This record gives sequence, structure tokens and C-alpha cells, in this order.
Amino acid sequence: ASEAFATGRPTPGSVIADPPLLQDYQTIVPRPFSLNEWLEEHSGELSQPGARLSLFRDDHPEQGFRVVVLGAGAKEAADEEFPGGSEAFLYVRRGEVAVSGGDVGQKALNAGECFVLAEGKFSKFRRSRDCIALLLTSSSSSS
Repeated sequence: ASEAFATGRPTPGSVIADPPLLQDYQTIVPRPFSLNEWLEEHSGELSQPGARLSLFRDDHPEQGFRVVVLGAGAKEAADEEFPGGSEAFLYVRRGEVAVSGGDVGQKALNAGECFVLAEGKFSKFRRSRDCIALLLTSSSSSS
């Protein structure tokens, strides 16, 4: 057994003695919520053509990423642009999203499928009228 185990105290130079980060005791993490209930509560808004809703409010303590819920696609088939300033994750819960551009060529995503939009690659996507998808991006990129 180690000296730290035997004494119950960290030895000099150990990771525990010199933690790599300070624990945040000030930030209050929001209570968990049901995504299904949130989607149901916002179903009217999400059914509007071109709907995009932020899943978390702007005052959410985690500012490193954004989660946008994509609802119904536009009335007329139209491509939406993703500038590709940072990597993004796209998950389709319902309907279909067609992705094109970048290194992708063309890719159709159906319910239950996900895709990573590459950093620095301009992409386009088109949503079906019954679409519900989650687009996760870093806060530094626009979505």
C-alpha cells in the first residue's frame, strides 16, 4: 500500500495535493427536466415552419455550448446554412434532415440518427415538415 493510503494524507506532488482545477461552489446548476415534456410544452412553436428554439435559457450557467431544437422545416424546401466555425452535433428525434456540403456530399438523417458537422466546413441542411432535431454547437459559433 502507498504512503498516502497508510496515512490517509496525500503525499507531496500527488494529484490530490495539487488539484488541476478549483471546484466551483458558487454556480447553481439548474434542476433536471424531462426533454419529452419540454418538447410537448413547445410543440405549437416547434410546428411552425422554420422553428428554432433554444433548449436552455441565456442565463444557463454552462456558456460553452448551445442546444437549439429545430422544429418543422420551411414551407417551401429551402436549405439552411451552417457556417462551420466550430464542430456541431445534429441528432434527429423525428422526421428527416438532409445534410450537404463540407466533406459530406449528401446525407439523409432519419429519426434516431445523428451526425457531426465538421469544424471549418460549410454545410447546408434541409428539414422535413415533421422534424424535431437537436443541434449542439459551441457558443462561439452561430446556429
